[in-house]
Amino acid sequence: MNVPDGFPEDDTNPTIRIDPEITPVAITMGQITDRILKVGGCYVRVDQLTVIRGGEIMPILSSAELSGFLNHHVEFLWVDDKRSQYKPLSTSYGNTWLYHPGERERLPAIEQDVADNWKPSKKKSQERIDGIVALVMAVDLATRHVEYVSPYSERGMLFL
Repeated sequence: MNVPDGFPEDDTNPTIRIDPEITPVAITMGQITDRILKVGGCYVRVDQLTVIRGGEIMPILSSAELSGFLNHHVEFLWVDDKRSQYKPLSTSYGNTWLYHPGERERLPAIEQDVADNWKPSKKKSQERIDGIVALVMAVDLATRHVEYVSPYSERGMLFL
């Protein structure tokens, strides 16, 4: 992402430069999706963006909600022929991303099974979901507080 001189860029507060005259909207949409993927905890559920934080499921249904979510993770530098300024994501760009199935499909999909459990869906996800499955399993194990006892601590190693 190109940022003009004098504007800081780092991974904790990256900048997406939006210059409607020279940057195609598709490139901006891709940069937004890349940032959402990097943030993590974002999924597609019933064809909508869903954020899961601390056990809470928050659907993002409007461009204002998308803008509010993204403003915590990225800065938008709007460039026109006279000046550059940081502003939130506009409604038109937010709606374009929300209703663009190609960008939404890049996020891992989750679905509900018959027992009302949420699970990653391999058939609905465009990307590999192995990392998501490993993360879900690790969080499940960490929240159960089950003490793991190694079988080797009682009987020792077996040699053949």
